[in-house]
Amino acid sequence: MLTPAFIREATRAVTNPRQSVELCKSGQIYVPTVRKIVKELGDQRMEALIKAELVTLNVMLNLARPMTEPMIEGTAPLVVQHILEDDCDITLADLRIIFDRAKKGTYGSFYGGIGSADIIAWIDGYIAEKCSEYERWHQNEYQRLDPYERGSSDTKAERNAFHEALAQYTQARLTQNTEQQ
Repeated sequence: MLTPAFIREATRAVTNPRQSVELCKSGQIYVPTVRKIVKELGDQRMEALIKAELVTLNVMLNLARPMTEPMIEGTAPLVVQHILEDDCDITLADLRIIFDRAKKGTYGSFYGGIGSADIIAWIDGYIAEKCSEYERWHQNEYQRLDPYERGSSDTKAERNAFHEALAQYTQARLTQNTEQQ
C-alpha cells in the first residue's frame, strides 16, 4: 500500500537525477513511477499527492499571491496528465526532488506567485536533466560491460542516434507546448 511512511523511505536516498537513475537501474529499492501509481491506484490518489505538495509549497514559500484552492485543484490534474504524456518515467523520488528544489529556491524567486505553467516548466527541466543522466549511465554501462567488443564507430553511432532522438523529443515537446498555447 502507498503510505506516507513508504513514500518517505523510498525517496529518502535520492537527492538528484543521477541518484534517481542509479537507484532505478540498481533495483535496490522500488520507487513507484507516477504511471504505475495511476494504473494501480487511480488518478485521484496521484492528484492528492500533488495537491499535498502544492499546499506545502504554498506555505513554505510564503508567497505574496499564493495559489488558491481552485488553482491547486486545477493544477494537480494538469501536472499528472503532463507527466503521463511524457515518455520519461517520473518516480515519486523525482517529484520530491522537483518540489524540494522549489522550496530551496533553485527555480528562483516567486514574486508574482506560481502557477501550473511554472510547475510544468520545472518538471520539463528535470526531465531533461534525467535524460542526460540516463545517457551518461548507458555510456558507462556499455564501456564497463564490453569495452573490447565494440568498435569506436559503434559507440559514436549510438551516441549520435541518442542525441538525434533527444533533439527530436525536445522539438516535439516544444511544438506541442506552442500548439497548446
